[in-house]
Amino acid sequence: MVVSLVFIFLLSFALNYTFVEDQSAIFYLMPFRIFEFAVGAIIAVLFSYHSKTILESKKKTRNYISSLALILVISPMFYLDDNSTFPFYHALPVVLGTGLLIYFKDSIISRFLAFSPLVFIGLISYSLYLYHWPIFVLLRPGIDV
Repeated sequence: MVVSLVFIFLLSFALNYTFVEDQSAIFYLMPFRIFEFAVGAIIAVLFSYHSKTILESKKKTRNYISSLALILVISPMFYLDDNSTFPFYHALPVVLGTGLLIYFKDSIISRFLAFSPLVFIGLISYSLYLYHWPIFVLLRPGIDV
């Protein structure tokens, strides 16, 4: 099962490479984003077979890997710009970091991310985005309402 999911990951990623010039397609169309879902599926399959092993792994190892994963998730904020091709390989740190955070869920980083004010922000963030975005668009200079 994992081998087929890795194949799907590689196939979707290769598709990104093939159509790298069409940034709109690789951002919006599902076949180009399947590699992101494949990582989640791989994590789910691995966890279903190895959950006891993960939970019994050393706490120090889980904390170290989770810290590295958080760095992977945050790092693109410092090097991506308007000219970066996304998702393609620029999405890998975030996707792999998120997968590792989910896989090693019993760590100091996961407890930090479960802090209730952070969870509250996460719960309202998408709806807040949906509500404020039309306002920003309508207030943009040059738009006659």
